[in-house]
Amino acid sequence: MKLLSRFITALLLALFITSAQAAYVFVGDWLVEDGPAWPGAPATLTGQETAALLFGGSPGDYAISTMGTDPNLIDFSAWIDEYGVGKSIVAQNFVADNGDGLYNAVGDQSAYVGSDRCAVFYPGTCQNFAFRAVPEPATLALLGLGLAGLAATRRRKQ
Repeated sequence: MKLLSRFITALLLALFITSAQAAYVFVGDWLVEDGPAWPGAPATLTGQETAALLFGGSPGDYAISTMGTDPNLIDFSAWIDEYGVGKSIVAQNFVADNGDGLYNAVGDQSAYVGSDRCAVFYPGTCQNFAFRAVPEPATLALLGLGLAGLAATRRRKQ
């Protein structure tokens, strides 16, 4: 019976923790044209990969927006430049590549490349904004409470 009650308690705690939403904090921005110039074939990168390259961490740590620094307006999209074609807005994790990982052929699309159409025809317009998810204080409090409860249960047992 004790095992069942502990399992139910742990399950309820997990539900409370996972139901809390993360808050987003603005960490920085970049213009697509800030990337490495070509020729020289820079890598094709998603918006999230570019944020990880510029601000550290892994791509999954980031939410990308084209709407500015307000976390309430995050659209999970990124400006990209398509080789020889021009700019467009795509999903934050979208990338198109001809298979070699480099921005060097028609159809390749990247969120971080200098001297292509964004820079030449639309200077200053292809701006992406990066946000990192941080746990809300309530989530941390619930986690701490749960860990304290588990520690108290273990002490009583011994």
